[in-house]
Amino acid sequence: MPHIPLPAQLTRFSAFSPETLWARYGDWAIDRLMQTALALAILGVGFWLARRIGRMINRAAQKAPRLDATVISVLSSTARYVVLFFAMMLALQQLGVQTASIVAVLGAATLAIGLALQGTLSNVAAGVVILLLRPYRLGDIIELGDKKGIVRGLTLFTTELASFDNIKIVVPNSLVLNGRVSNLSFYSQRRVDLEFRIAHEDDFDRAIEALRAVAASDKRVLADPPLMVDVAGHTEFAVLIAVWAWCNSSDWAALKADLTKASLRRLRAEGLQQPYPVQRALP
Repeated sequence: MPHIPLPAQLTRFSAFSPETLWARYGDWAIDRLMQTALALAILGVGFWLARRIGRMINRAAQKAPRLDATVISVLSSTARYVVLFFAMMLALQQLGVQTASIVAVLGAATLAIGLALQGTLSNVAAGVVILLLRPYRLGDIIELGDKKGIVRGLTLFTTELASFDNIKIVVPNSLVLNGRVSNLSFYSQRRVDLEFRIAHEDDFDRAIEALRAVAASDKRVLADPPLMVDVAGHTEFAVLIAVWAWCNSSDWAALKADLTKASLRRLRAEGLQQPYPVQRALP
C-alpha cells in the first residue's frame, strides 16, 4: 500500500501529541512537581513547628509567676510569626524565587512604614518594655500624671484606666513610659496621713492623746508599723497635729474617711476647736 503523506495541518498538530509533549517537557514537569511538593512540605512543617513552639512557650511561661497572660500571649505569637516567616522564605527559595530581593523589598517597606508610623511604633516599643518590667498589672490602682484610676486593659499600644467616677481613660504607652507612674496598690500596706489644727492656747498633749485613742480603737489600723500621733508644726494661728496610721491597702480609702470623721468629732467633744485664719481689716 503506497505511503500517503499527512496534510501540513495534521503534521503541525502532531507536535502537540502527549508523547511529544512528555518527551520535551516531562523532566521539567517532574522537577517542578518535586519542588512544589517539597515547598508544601516545608510550609506544613513550618506551621506545625510554629504551633509546637507556641505551646512550648505557653507551658514554660506559665511556670514563671511574674509573667501574666498578656506577656505570654505576646511572646507566643511573636515566636510563631518568626518561624512562619523563615518557613515561607525556605519554601519560596525551593521554588526558585530569589528571596534576597523579597527581603530587600520587605526591608524597604518596613522602613517606609516605620517612618510613617513613628508615634505608633514608639507606643509598641513602650508597650513591650511595660510588659517586661510590669510596673502595674490589671486591677492595680495607678496614677499617671494627673490621671488616676484602676487598670482595666493593657495592650502593646495603650493602657486603659477606669477612673473612680467610672470614666474610661486611654493613655498611649509612650506617655506612660516617659512619665511618672505611681502604683497605689503595689504594696500590701499603706499609711493614712491626717493633719488637724488646734489653737495655740489649747493643750496639744490632750489633743494628741485624744487622736491616738480614736486611731487605736479602729481594728483596721495595724500595730506594725506602729501608730504615730505628734505635733507636726505650727502656723501663726494654729498648732498642727499629725496622725500616721498604717493599714492594708484595700482599707486605705475607707479608713481615711472614717478616721477623719471620728477624729473631728472627738476634738469637738474635747472642746478643741480647729482655728481658721482671720482676715484682718485694713486700717
